[in-house]
Amino acid sequence: MVTTLKPRHACVQFSDPSVPSGADVSVAAFLDDCHASALARFRARGDARLGCRTIEHAVAPKAGAAESTGLILAHVSPALCWAWQGATPGTPRQRRAHVDAELDLALTDLADQDMHGYLAVTEEQVELYEPDLVQLTHEAMDRTTFSHLGRRSDPHWEGTLVEQVRPPYLVLVLSIGFDRATPAGLAFDAQD
Repeated sequence: MVTTLKPRHACVQFSDPSVPSGADVSVAAFLDDCHASALARFRARGDARLGCRTIEHAVAPKAGAAESTGLILAHVSPALCWAWQGATPGTPRQRRAHVDAELDLALTDLADQDMHGYLAVTEEQVELYEPDLVQLTHEAMDRTTFSHLGRRSDPHWEGTLVEQVRPPYLVLVLSIGFDRATPAGLAFDAQD
């Protein structure tokens, strides 16, 4: 049986069995759903290549706290990665490492904006917080060498998973591609 992929609407799900609604979803199922949604979103945007690059960024502990409050996971479209790498000097390995480091820098910037404070539980809260997350992601990407491409990113909030309530540990999942409204990206090295 072939499964048709389709983008999902951002939501918050729980895997912490200690909360009243506990264990709505397993961590693996949530991450698989978000990954499938990102792939469907990229295909719908015309990115014919399969796959995406996934970058995980652990959120640094808050002042006075001993542990991280979670992680931000970004699925980045192949078209965005290849265009960015194509505009970066060096060997294919150096270009890929540069893009990965710059994506990590953008996620660090996003984590510093306390994105884990955006714990939307209701549909109304998701609708309220999503534009802020998108805007902060645009700004974080623009503070990297991505801005040299002259294109706008197209971030989407795929979802948030609450793995633990006490102490809090959240997984924020984004997909980031190119905005359709900006001109075509730069050529890329197909060997990479």
